[in-house]
Amino acid sequence: MAHPLGREASRADRHMGPRTGIALGAAISISALSAAVAVSAAAVAPAHSARFTFSGSLRGTLHGDPCGGTPTLGGQFEFDASTLKGSKADTWTVNVNIGTAKAGTYKNIRPNSVGVAPASVVLLGQTASKEYDWLSTSGPITTTKTAGSVNVTLGPDRTFSGVPGKGIVHISGSWNCPADS
Repeated sequence: MAHPLGREASRADRHMGPRTGIALGAAISISALSAAVAVSAAAVAPAHSARFTFSGSLRGTLHGDPCGGTPTLGGQFEFDASTLKGSKADTWTVNVNIGTAKAGTYKNIRPNSVGVAPASVVLLGQTASKEYDWLSTSGPITTTKTAGSVNVTLGPDRTFSGVPGKGIVHISGSWNCPADS
């Protein structure tokens, strides 16, 4: 029996007709293509990411994959060489602080009588010579084992060593930081 590819038929080929061989070849090609698409999709979607949008006295968006910290406890997200309208700062850090290692939604983010909040967001903007600081005053912070989100209002922070930030800032955003980040 002649082989469809022009070579001599093997014993296995004699039990498999030309249609079966073509169908098997097509199935293998489709499987390989599916695996290649899955690998490509995984390469495009970042394993970790953070995106924060600002309005009020600061405007703009900071995004990237600057994961740092333990997601359940919040995290520290640093954005170098990034700008927001309303400030000369070119380096930004968003610190999300959760006082306990418990995932959940924290709505009480105001400091108590000794200045400690169960959860907070601190925004630091830096230039070559100054650091500007804002601290959360209201809004929820939500964390899970690997991700979280904020939708908070920030005011000038007079408790840090830097210069209090100017004006009221609203920040909304989220992060996804798997445990291996």
